[in-house]
Amino acid sequence: MQLKVRNVKDSLVAFDLPHGCLMVEQGGAGSRQEKSREQNPTVLRFDVCFLTTAVHQLEERGVQFAETNRTFDW
Repeated sequence: MQLKVRNVKDSLVAFDLPHGCLMVEQGGAGSRQEKSREQNPTVLRFDVCFLTTAVHQLEERGVQFAETNRTFDW
């Protein structure tokens, strides 16, 4: 996502945002399957104008997606 790194520690990386920062901490258990809300109660969502373009740009930077487009009832 090309966010500027603000700070790096052993188990934490902080990224600059226009009005604050995003902190990403290590820990927990990884899974190739989607986790339930009980297993992973925090979700980050990003709204973009053109999903296909955003997915393509991220894939060019090495991001791998389990799914690139999901539809929800809401």
